[in-house]
Amino acid sequence: MINPTEKPAFKSPETSSDTTESQKPLSPGSVIWVLTLVISWAINTILVKVVIRDIPPVSAAFIRFLPATIIMIVFLCLKKISLKVTWKELGLISILGVISALQIFTFNTGAQFTTGGRVTLFIYSYPFPVAFIAPLFIRGERFSTRVIIGCTIALAGMVITLYARLAGGQLKGDLIEILSAMILAFRVVVNKRLMLKMNRWKVLIYTLLVSTVLYLAGGLAFEKVDFSAVKWDAWTALILQILFTTCFTFLSWQYLLSRHSAAKLSAFFFACPVIGMIFGIILLGESFDPGLVAGCILVGAGILIVQLKKKKN
Repeated sequence: MINPTEKPAFKSPETSSDTTESQKPLSPGSVIWVLTLVISWAINTILVKVVIRDIPPVSAAFIRFLPATIIMIVFLCLKKISLKVTWKELGLISILGVISALQIFTFNTGAQFTTGGRVTLFIYSYPFPVAFIAPLFIRGERFSTRVIIGCTIALAGMVITLYARLAGGQLKGDLIEILSAMILAFRVVVNKRLMLKMNRWKVLIYTLLVSTVLYLAGGLAFEKVDFSAVKWDAWTALILQILFTTCFTFLSWQYLLSRHSAAKLSAFFFACPVIGMIFGIILLGESFDPGLVAGCILVGAGILIVQLKKKKN
């Protein structure tokens, strides 16, 4: 798939080199689409818990991403989308692949040393640094007081929602999860930046290939998998992860991120913990927390403020 003589696809219809094209306002359809992704990733937090109960986390990541990446390659090839890259493009994308693998590694490591509520709070606070980092690296992104205020309100709503679950954490785990959230924010920005210069599907596929190789190396070096001990519900959760929370969501996110503001899209993910708690009440019979109502209101208000269009003089 590597073509050393091919020039980077700066003007390909699948790139976002046009600032206007990469900063389109969110349509109602796009809002529904990104909310579907938010729900998907909220459900994924439950699926991950089921999978890593029987399979070590790095090995589970490899088993999840290898078939998912193959399925996405086949899908894109059937759509007649070229995935040839130059060595320069591969080098740039490989950096993103390393960042992605590092983010997953720190997320899984930090989760071993702190509580689930604190993990959720820290990892889904990543849209806040995106609002500051994106304008530094992405053409068309601007520092906006309105976006910062909206993110702050949404973050406050998320804290209120999770307040009852924040006790019992350890400083070591908290710091690692904060680092993971910062890496995730940087990953979103680097992904968007690369899509301004090259085909968005190349960026996605080769990022996954590089990170999958790293998961394989890490799993073989540090983990041992007993497949005979893996229960049927873990396999079911893995299949759902492969088809839905990886293939569907990664393809969708890459498309949306190539067309819309990174900060405005990321702001929706403040809602992930809130949606996760709602699913916990409905599906798992967890107790209702009155703070959930206030949290929902603040998160919704914060996201709405971020999405409001600036008035023209």
